[in-house]
Amino acid sequence: MRALVAKTSGFAEKRPENTTLKSLKPFIENADIEQRPLKKGQVRIRVKYASVNPSDSLFMQGAYFGQAPESGAPIGFE
Repeated sequence: MRALVAKTSGFAEKRPENTTLKSLKPFIENADIEQRPLKKGQVRIRVKYASVNPSDSLFMQGAYFGQAPESGAPIGFE
């Protein structure tokens, strides 16, 4: 499965002034990851496009309160 994954781990030294990113390259990369096995009652759907919201932008930069990215882990909460 293709996914956007974090390039870095941990929290940022300081919180960015805004969530607007000029480039995603320093923070994420497109990679192949293993699909998790489905549990009873779950389904898998194919997604062609997905948006990036402000909390994802902060998370990518290591500035999301209470949670830091882990290198190689998929980005996004939903």
